[in-house]
Amino acid sequence: MIYPWFNATQKDADFYAEHLAGRMPEKLLDAHVHMNLLEHVREVTPERMKEDWALESGLHMDWEAAAHYYATLFPDIEVELNAFPFPLPEVDIPANNGYLGALADEGKLHAMM
Repeated sequence: MIYPWFNATQKDADFYAEHLAGRMPEKLLDAHVHMNLLEHVREVTPERMKEDWALESGLHMDWEAAAHYYATLFPDIEVELNAFPFPLPEVDIPANNGYLGALADEGKLHAMM
């Protein structure tokens, strides 16, 4: 699921071009990203999310969303991902691992399961 508000504006593009583009490497590694499908985290309750600020900032991100977010944040830069499932008792970890394993088999990311 890609959040509809996560899109670059012309102001973002101008800022990136002026302040960041010449300083960025050709390739980045995000060494720790949690990735899953919504169906993997359905049992995580709003109450559980309020117990941990990190859960409040984001619980669900699939491959398509991640690709959009990284392309928006780092245009023209290759981003390599080292992905983990969500390590919560409420999460369907076997299914989450299967999802990450399939993405790794496709060469889209490195999966840490």
